[in-house]
Amino acid sequence: MGSQASEAGFHFYLDYQKCKRFWFNKYVRKLEKNDKAPALIFGEAGHAAMEQYYNDIMAKVPFHERPARAKEVFVNQLQEAQERYRYHDRFEDDIQRALNIMDLYPLHYAGDTLMPIVVEQLHDVELNNGQHFTGRIDLVVTNAQGQRYIMDHKFTGWSLNSFSKSVQASDQATAYLYLWNTSHPDEPASGVIFNIIREYKGNVNFLRPIVTKTRNDIREFELDLMDEQEDIMRRLNNPQARWPKNTGACFMFNRPCEYIEICAGENFQPMEDIKFHVNDSTS
Repeated sequence: MGSQASEAGFHFYLDYQKCKRFWFNKYVRKLEKNDKAPALIFGEAGHAAMEQYYNDIMAKVPFHERPARAKEVFVNQLQEAQERYRYHDRFEDDIQRALNIMDLYPLHYAGDTLMPIVVEQLHDVELNNGQHFTGRIDLVVTNAQGQRYIMDHKFTGWSLNSFSKSVQASDQATAYLYLWNTSHPDEPASGVIFNIIREYKGNVNFLRPIVTKTRNDIREFELDLMDEQEDIMRRLNNPQARWPKNTGACFMFNRPCEYIEICAGENFQPMEDIKFHVNDSTS
């Protein structure tokens, strides 16, 4: 197996589950994408702003200075994305959305009893089969009782109820708990708080559902990871392997897959005709 897929993160496997053809185009063929979904751009910029905000809390930056510092990061990230990608025609609206969020978030959680102890930390866990699972955790906090929780920031335009159900049904909370609790067996997290921020037509709403998992849930997650690793390597080691397309993933959130034109315009080649290597630093 070597370095191929030996250090892979949550999205590496999530992409494989979503569509094997997408996974092959992204991690093996390494096809360039000249576009990125605006929602993804906004979410990444928002994560950077939250990283700044919580680092400032840990550094004891005065409360009244934090919003402006986080806004600057948020806006700079959006501006950089506009220069790099084919951004949509509502760029100025997104700038205003970012400013609205960082005006209201500190006020809404001004009395927050959740205190940050870790901000944006990369974790690496060795599985029982010798391979590695990596992932970056947005935030770890403690509550007034001293319990630890992982916090994951989510930006959305969906209804809070629908989005909350979506994230609670995903394996993301299990992945975070597996990473943290395996790395910190003496300081386990009790659950995952999804820090959902919804901005829609000038209105900003907040919700923090808490997701907990059993030890059995986490063990099942690890076994599934190893099964998927084995399946990936069986395909990579077979020059005649096919990488089937999941047509249900060609359009998600009313937006086409980044590789839809490539898939539609070529006769898919077997692996023996393609020079490739797998990115071993995915997360």
